[in-house]
Amino acid sequence: MEYFDFPEVKVDIFEPNVKNYFLKSSKFTYLCSYEEMMRVDRWKDFSGAFVLVIYKRYAIIKDGRIIYQNAGFEDGNRAKGRYGENGFVIISDTLHQHHIQDAIYYGSHMLLNEHHATIVYKSAETAVNAAIELSKLNQETYMVAQWFDEEDRH
Repeated sequence: MEYFDFPEVKVDIFEPNVKNYFLKSSKFTYLCSYEEMMRVDRWKDFSGAFVLVIYKRYAIIKDGRIIYQNAGFEDGNRAKGRYGENGFVIISDTLHQHHIQDAIYYGSHMLLNEHHATIVYKSAETAVNAAIELSKLNQETYMVAQWFDEEDRH
């Protein structure tokens, strides 16, 4: 996955940091503050991707425990995406291979279910509990993030 340096230095999305919003597409990931996200031209500065999803980090889980909790999650900025405020996903720090109808799909760090859609949890707590169990089982690092918004750029 490519990390963008615009407008400041790149920060890995699994690194504990006060920047908790990130833009993600199949081509790049950019972790930033809400203010930085509002300043960038998401059409011009990040070209080449058809759908841009904006996430808001909630927690990072490693070895079956929460190693980072976004203390600023309740910052007054409300989710506007397709799931409203009740959409949380689990993102892994490793790429997983998924078989989809006679084809191999390399998921872009998203856990996928058998219906070929991202598993969306209705609460952060449910997603965190699932991520804790996955982390214990797989010895991987997981992030729980709110599906904040999306832009279809076709």
